[in-house]
Amino acid sequence: LKKERAAGLYNVSAFFLARTIVDTVTACFVAPLSALVYYFAVGLRPSSLLLHLLAHLVNGLVAHSSGLLIGASVHTLKKAATTQTISMLLTMIASGY
Repeated sequence: LKKERAAGLYNVSAFFLARTIVDTVTACFVAPLSALVYYFAVGLRPSSLLLHLLAHLVNGLVAHSSGLLIGASVHTLKKAATTQTISMLLTMIASGY
C-alpha cells in the first residue's frame, strides 16, 4: 500500500472499499459452498436446502461484520483478540451451546 500511495495510483478509500468487497464475498460464500457439499453427504432433506444455505450466508456475513467492527474499534491486537473471544463466547451462550 505504501508503494501505491507514494506513486499516487489510487486513494486509500478505494483500496479499502475494494478489499472489503472482496473479503466479504469470500467470507460469505465459503461457508454455504462447504455446506452444500456436506448437506447431501449426510442425507438431509432437499426441501430445506435453501433455508440451510441462507442461514450459512447470513452467519458468514454477521461474523465478517463483527470482525470488521472489532478491528476498527480496538487498536491493539491483544485487546481485539480478547474482545472477539468474549463476543464469540457470549454469542455461543445466547444461542444455546
